[in-house]
Amino acid sequence: MALKPLDKSGKENAVKRLCHDDSPDITRYRTFLRLYQIKACLETPQTRYITIANSWYQSHPEFWDFVQKLRDDSDTRTKQELLDGFPATFTPKDRYRALRAATQMGFMVDCEAQEGLALGDRPASYLPLRWGEIESLTEFLQRAFPDTSSSLQPNIKLGKLKAWKMAKRYNVRFLATSDLAQHLLYDESARTVKIFHQTSWLKAHLRYIESKNQNAGFEEAVKLGTFPHQLLLETLFTISHVVLPLFTDEKSNDYALKLIQEYEFDPEIAVWDDYNPNLPADFEYKYWNHRLAVLKGIVAKPPPANKLIAWFERHTSERNALTVAVLGLFLAALFGFLGFAVGVAQLVVSIIAWKHPAPQPPSNN
Repeated sequence: MALKPLDKSGKENAVKRLCHDDSPDITRYRTFLRLYQIKACLETPQTRYITIANSWYQSHPEFWDFVQKLRDDSDTRTKQELLDGFPATFTPKDRYRALRAATQMGFMVDCEAQEGLALGDRPASYLPLRWGEIESLTEFLQRAFPDTSSSLQPNIKLGKLKAWKMAKRYNVRFLATSDLAQHLLYDESARTVKIFHQTSWLKAHLRYIESKNQNAGFEEAVKLGTFPHQLLLETLFTISHVVLPLFTDEKSNDYALKLIQEYEFDPEIAVWDDYNPNLPADFEYKYWNHRLAVLKGIVAKPPPANKLIAWFERHTSERNALTVAVLGLFLAALFGFLGFAVGVAQLVVSIIAWKHPAPQPPSNN
């Protein structure tokens, strides 16, 4: 069957159910709603209506209800049990797609991120996420966002990680992602950094968890349909205070507009509104410190400027450098010996010439 696109009332209800915003200004959720049309309803630019594949959700409220079911059963039912709960008419492929769409729109995480992803299409240090069949949703999300509890203080020159500065000095490109698990992910081969750009969703969830229980642990937060306050706040701070500090840096404002126009970032990423709290002096990054450390590494040891320099650097590892040094020493000794031999030969020739001088030619007189 086919469903018509959401009208204004439907969009408001979608934002209320998925973003926890009871009185939404839907103009600020345009990027989120566009993602909803694509992920939840399989809309394509060529279709006039939103096409629901056979055995998929039969209505928008049905989809929202299933997202709520994910929240309610987040710590009690495994992925396999949720898949088995779909009607018998669902094909296995449809079950996975339906669950994947609900997880993406409910928590902004792709639970099948490795599907269709070739090994060469991902950063070497990145293992795409997949929700295991015997895991609950809470267990999967905790694995996706481990709390390392080791701090990386903002005063350690994180100012050098401004997007415009890294783009100009190190030729790094910033790409938008709607997968929270890929936030700040650096791809060394492509020289790209992904930024979670669903800013309206992020701020709405921050307001929501603060209204419920700001100190909620992971399990409680997921059951409420969101993430721990610390994870959400870190994500916002890495955008608004590290990568794009709009309030304190004019060039960041200009670069944010460029990202919106050229790379389809959410326009709300350039909006400094009433929800941009100041960064506490003792704030610690517990979830994103490892990726901030990778970006700091780019500044500390800039990547090669072009492919030729990169080739030389790849072939001048410590092992190769030792080989070259040994070879150089050998060649130096060889040429030194040859030089000595030539000198001795010249000396011998000189002595012979002295002992046996060549006869003088007869005089014409």
